[in-house]
Amino acid sequence: MAGTPQLKHCLQAYVDGELSDAERQGVEQACAQSPQLAQALREHESLSSDMLELMKEHSLGRSLRQSVMDNLPEMDRRLLDLERAKLNQERRQRFTHLLPTIAAALIVVLGLTLHFNWPSAVPTGDTIGVIVQMAGSPAVYAAEDSLRRPATLSGYIQPGEIFETGQSQSLMMRLVGNSTVRLSADTRLRIASGRDVRMEKGTAFFDVGPAGRLFRVSTPEADITVFGTAFEVAVYDGHIEVTVARGEVSIENAHGWRVVRSGQTAAVRMGESPALPEHDDQVAQRVAWAEKIRADIDADNRYYEHLAQVIPPSIIGGVVVHMVDTTTRFGGRKPELESIRLRWNRGALIGEVCGYDVYVNDAQNNAIFKHSINDAVFEHSDASEYNIPIPDTVERLPRIFNVRLVPRCETGAEHQIAFQVSAVPSV
Repeated sequence: MAGTPQLKHCLQAYVDGELSDAERQGVEQACAQSPQLAQALREHESLSSDMLELMKEHSLGRSLRQSVMDNLPEMDRRLLDLERAKLNQERRQRFTHLLPTIAAALIVVLGLTLHFNWPSAVPTGDTIGVIVQMAGSPAVYAAEDSLRRPATLSGYIQPGEIFETGQSQSLMMRLVGNSTVRLSADTRLRIASGRDVRMEKGTAFFDVGPAGRLFRVSTPEADITVFGTAFEVAVYDGHIEVTVARGEVSIENAHGWRVVRSGQTAAVRMGESPALPEHDDQVAQRVAWAEKIRADIDADNRYYEHLAQVIPPSIIGGVVVHMVDTTTRFGGRKPELESIRLRWNRGALIGEVCGYDVYVNDAQNNAIFKHSINDAVFEHSDASEYNIPIPDTVERLPRIFNVRLVPRCETGAEHQIAFQVSAVPSV
């Protein structure tokens, strides 16, 4: 290798990678022996680095090899073919390295395409709701002895299905008629129809859309009838509690019934009549758990797209309450009453009508007696009134009482009757 002065002229070629292996080795050995030469090499490297950084924005960003090769026909054909082979090899290597990225991008694009263009499931004619929220893995099954399967978010609900939550689980569903049901942990609920459910255990919150329809909740201790209201039902071993957040509900069993209004809680124990409702200052805190359960946006959209406007057939209409005041009619006397008379306009009846359960309460909402009217009563062409006899067990009706008419539509008929209600004194 040449001496130090001559080597200084080779330093830039060394930095630019233009020397052969033997020449590079000679420069490195000389730099190891001469601190002055080593310092000069570092200055060349620093200068080259600064120049590259300075000229970066003017860089072509691509190789000129192919263009040079295409414009040097005088070169040895074998060398030209060798260079082209090397260039193709580099291209294949770069493409191979990009394959995982390209594959991932294709999967994302395909997934998005399927998500937005795949036809969504359409509910069948029996569908009565959609699961719009889940926490954990609630189970759903068709009958007590049937196989349990995990419930699915956005899944459709069929009549007769049973839903069950475990510890730390919750579930929210929307039912036809614009009603919402939220299940807390350790709760079991059977959906008989869009307006008829049965609770076996646990705690559920119901927000019932009015839609001119009744909604029934059956429990082991009592049946609850509601009409456009929001309330909680807690089923324990041997008793239940009903808390009304808005509106009112009617609780009934074989021993009696009560009407529970907004801000009240009532309990029903096994073998007993429903207890008198009590004002509850803790209603908001009691039902706060339900407010924390929020619907998934996509699942909610599925309900509103397919089922929000569905009103199921064979459901019953709304409650009508009449107040009967005998004070004015009988001159302030407290008469002995023989019956309660219902009158209606026969010509206004259209098609089939349903039967009625009639509940008589005093002004303080205490139960007096109950009577049922079969739908056959209204089928007679000349019928326009019906007398409800006062039971012998009732000593005397109060001066003011309420008559609550609850439609009972086993036949599916929904036609409502506009009644006039009055009291009939004993002769």
